[in-house]
Amino acid sequence: MKNPLPKIDGAEQMRLARAGVIDEADSIRRDVLKALPNLKAASIVALAMSISPGEPAAVAVHTLKAGVADLLRALSTGSEELQAALQAERDRIAPLIAAAAHRSLEIEGTLQSIAGRMRCAEANQNGRRERLRKEGLKDAELDRVAAPFDPSEMQAERTKLLAEQDQLERFLQSRDPVHLPEGFTGEVRDAA
Repeated sequence: MKNPLPKIDGAEQMRLARAGVIDEADSIRRDVLKALPNLKAASIVALAMSISPGEPAAVAVHTLKAGVADLLRALSTGSEELQAALQAERDRIAPLIAAAAHRSLEIEGTLQSIAGRMRCAEANQNGRRERLRKEGLKDAELDRVAAPFDPSEMQAERTKLLAEQDQLERFLQSRDPVHLPEGFTGEVRDAA
């Protein structure tokens, strides 16, 4: 029997999970499991007769049983296919997750380095200016010989890295490649 359920690939399953749809479906599954022990056979007969009005009870139950068997078979087959598709998607994005985590840690190290370089440059600049001042240079000469430290280039690099790190963190939390920085996917493929 061909499975009548629509195909849902692994990427779509992950999107459905992020949207809460998978949790809602799991809630239905739990509700069904919880209700099963309390079902009475007579209630099932009554349901069958309401689905197949005008049919004898035995025929209605047989029709319901066949329909439920088909449904369960489709759900079972679909579950196996969906699980395989989900695993394939997890395998597909695993290198992206690893690369994003690695890059995020790399950025953190670079941010610490920038902060250290800025502190060092400011301290060196202040020390150099103080030495030159003691040697008798005035403000205008000091500015020409030892221009004040300009952190704008390092601050721009820091801002760019923080934005990239924010995108990587959103991807790592959501597992949705849409949050990866532009070009990041291609970088990972080239490196692999």
